[in-house]
Amino acid sequence: MRSLLDFLIRNQFLLLVGSAASVLLLLAAGFVIVYVVSKRATVLGRDLPSGAPMPSPPRRIVSVGLIIPILLIVLGYLEPIPKTVVLVCPELSRDSPTNTKLLVFVHGWKGDPAETWQMFPQLVQEDQAFDSFNVLAIGYPTFLTRRNLNVKPMARWLDDCFERKGFYRRYEGIWIIAHSMGGLIARELLIANRMHRNDEPYKFLIEIASPHQGASVAGLAKALGVSRGLVDDLTPGSPFLSNLREDWNGLILRPSTFCLTSPHDAIVSEESAIAQCDRYLRYPQWGHIDMVKPSDRKDERYAVPMSRVKP
Repeated sequence: MRSLLDFLIRNQFLLLVGSAASVLLLLAAGFVIVYVVSKRATVLGRDLPSGAPMPSPPRRIVSVGLIIPILLIVLGYLEPIPKTVVLVCPELSRDSPTNTKLLVFVHGWKGDPAETWQMFPQLVQEDQAFDSFNVLAIGYPTFLTRRNLNVKPMARWLDDCFERKGFYRRYEGIWIIAHSMGGLIARELLIANRMHRNDEPYKFLIEIASPHQGASVAGLAKALGVSRGLVDDLTPGSPFLSNLREDWNGLILRPSTFCLTSPHDAIVSEESAIAQCDRYLRYPQWGHIDMVKPSDRKDERYAVPMSRVKP
């Protein structure tokens, strides 16, 4: 059932346009039938008099038959079913009622909390220095692949989830650690929050290998399985990236950013990863995927980003 719903939501434009085409074909078939029948039509058993007008469908039927396809096409363009409908908001992996701070992990496309971060969230939960933090590792791979969601609607959906769960009222501060395109989601999330509220819940944004100026399109599609539409968004100079940059610069109040990159990242260049960042650091090793997989708390991949999270 869920797969069918995902299919209908993802393809609602094509389905409605197809329905419009079907109505037009039925209307055309009706005209053809009337034309053919009228050639040998009879009225009360008699042939039509020579020169009599051929019968045609009532004007009301014709009008409705033309209006319905137009409405279907307009609805298809508007996509009336939100792509985030009936999606379940992510759950906290640590939920202590006395904690007043929240640390959020946001992975990139085709990732998931377990595979992307591996031990990272668990290391935080075992670190006594961060006992005052609840932890949320967001996972959304199914939503994206089945419904073709892109960055902006995903961020708005997360913002709505955080509001409905009371995060903005419950926590005095929210820190985000984001990987790859998760950094773009995080920025759009902060923008959505500032558009709808006057509070400032987000304290710090840590972005690891995020493509602020785009990425190696071929490498990204191959490594992460990104769809064509997302590849277009992440092409250097794309309208999406330009709008995100302008919206981010337009925020009067925004949290500080700390970005991490590596010369061994073959997907996101150092220049792209550190663009629009307040501070940054280059790892001497590790590629795009390995940068977020610390093995223990002494690992640079843990110690460096967590040094920016204030207990």
